[in-house]
Amino acid sequence: MAEFPKASPQQDNPSPSVSLSAGRASSGLTDGEDHRLLRLPSEEVIAALGSSRLKGLTLALAETRLAEDGPNELGKHLSASAFLIFIHQFQSSVVFLLLAATAISFFMQEYMQMAGIIAAIVINAVVGFLTEYRAKVSLEELSRLTGATARIRRAGQEMNLPVSGLLRGDIVLLEAGSRVPADLRIIEAANFSVDESTLTGESSPVVKTAELLDAEDPGS
Repeated sequence: MAEFPKASPQQDNPSPSVSLSAGRASSGLTDGEDHRLLRLPSEEVIAALGSSRLKGLTLALAETRLAEDGPNELGKHLSASAFLIFIHQFQSSVVFLLLAATAISFFMQEYMQMAGIIAAIVINAVVGFLTEYRAKVSLEELSRLTGATARIRRAGQEMNLPVSGLLRGDIVLLEAGSRVPADLRIIEAANFSVDESTLTGESSPVVKTAELLDAEDPGS
């Protein structure tokens, strides 16, 4: 399953790869249905989504599915500033309890204990801030895909269309330098690897195959 989002990893593969759009930002699938598709052979996934390896979705089904699922877009969210994200780390009952403990330690002149509690609060805030800020950056990267295009096979024809027009069951064609436009199930690939540094920070490209995935490891 090629990683999605939630970003736009680049492919370092000189050979074309064919992927099936089995999940989307707005897919109409429940979590149970999505995981069930992970455990099925690719041909069964294609059939379950009403698609065809050689022809893709029919125009009639594509029109119906777009009406049912809506565009392949993330919901609109207000973007918080880095300062607000940092302040948010202190807005929890646990932090309030630790601050109360800090005040008690101060009045009891237990300064070493007070310093330890303050250090724990600061470390927790920094870790929480970095995690949340990284998620915010990844979401912004995904949002930039709005104006991007994807090469797909639909009604027996290859075409380019906006990423927002991708549907469940679309056959997506990837080649060297392509950006992965959605959550995809790989059905055919050769020497296929993906740069996931935007999502995971990993510097080396991650090899992807068309082999059936372990249900417990959906990110492979």
